[in-house]
Amino acid sequence: MKTKFTILFLLLINLCNAQEVPDDIINRANRATYIFEGTVIRSDSYWDHDRKEIYTSSTILISKIAKGNLNCGTIEIITVGGRVGDTEIKISHNLTLSKGMMGVFLCSENIWETPSIDYYHETNTTPMWVPDGLEGFIRYYNDGINYAVSDWQFSLDSLAQLYNMMELYMTLNLVDCGNNLPSINPPVMPTILSAPTYNNSLIPNPPIVAPLVAATSTEIHIDFLNRHITNTIPKYFEFDVALSDDVDTGYFNTAEFEIDYPPLIFGTDVVGASSIIVTTTGTFAGSTAYTINPTDDLTSNHKVIIQIVPNGSAVLLNLPDAGPVLTPTIHVRMAITDCFPFGYINMTGVTPIVHPTWSDSPNYGSGTTTVYSHSFLSPTLYFPSCKIHIDNITASSL
Repeated sequence: MKTKFTILFLLLINLCNAQEVPDDIINRANRATYIFEGTVIRSDSYWDHDRKEIYTSSTILISKIAKGNLNCGTIEIITVGGRVGDTEIKISHNLTLSKGMMGVFLCSENIWETPSIDYYHETNTTPMWVPDGLEGFIRYYNDGINYAVSDWQFSLDSLAQLYNMMELYMTLNLVDCGNNLPSINPPVMPTILSAPTYNNSLIPNPPIVAPLVAATSTEIHIDFLNRHITNTIPKYFEFDVALSDDVDTGYFNTAEFEIDYPPLIFGTDVVGASSIIVTTTGTFAGSTAYTINPTDDLTSNHKVIIQIVPNGSAVLLNLPDAGPVLTPTIHVRMAITDCFPFGYINMTGVTPIVHPTWSDSPNYGSGTTTVYSHSFLSPTLYFPSCKIHIDNITASSL
């Protein structure tokens, strides 16, 4: 007992000297149903059956099992995004796997659509996904001499430190599968970036705002802000939508976007069920210039279209400048029917308003209306069991 305490004490000293291991790694390990070490031996991307989303199937050769009823061998992990032909879907700070990547995976049973083609016959037949995204993958790199460990919140100098942490600090029992990790030759150690700062706010992982694309003409940005879940009964998922642009002498006219939500969490046809409320806030607060019309997408029971149009004799508003500090314009409140499932909420551009527009006159109908030349959306919110995690902001053209 004394020996174990000494090892744990020395380990914690070493970890703190390099970079403190936050408690959140324990929470992530507790949430995961399966934890295993392995190497990606192949990755194949594919369209879903509606050709609206690309997923990637990755086969992992397991080298160690730490948690869950698994067998040594291979296992499939499904991630969101990938490239099929000339089409590529990327989500910033989403977990992307490729052949040769090594590390520890914190997984649960898959919720995403699986490929119609069996790319590889895995020995563990139940596919997995990584609910915590990048935070669910502790990645290994090699520096030509040793393996280094890079987690979202900490880094270690050797695998021995990680194994000790998993066994002693995370109380996991490692089962060795006998599949040795690839040889450390040649060195491929990239620069490991410093971990972000965390706080204890309602949103446990604050957003890392991606740099905005430099304006080349007229741009509008539509972003998610201020995500949180109420403590009421029933619970509500609330967030703001910020509109900003780079047209200093122009006035916002129209916009339309679609929110794709998981029906297991919010039910279906949320507008018809009166379980979504959209109101003005921030820049639009108190203004009667615009009508906000949420409608259910009749082609799907888990999408809602939000249309912003000026009222008849409205005085149009000048939007705040696009930049790192964003101002809310619309507040969305959605009733939660089931807090347990994991899921994503996505924002996309839709028709009939193909592109948002702006006017050179504040008086509606009296100026020249112009389509923004570039439109950018912040597309993904990650919903893990009534705790909101921000999967970061990605700028993508409508």
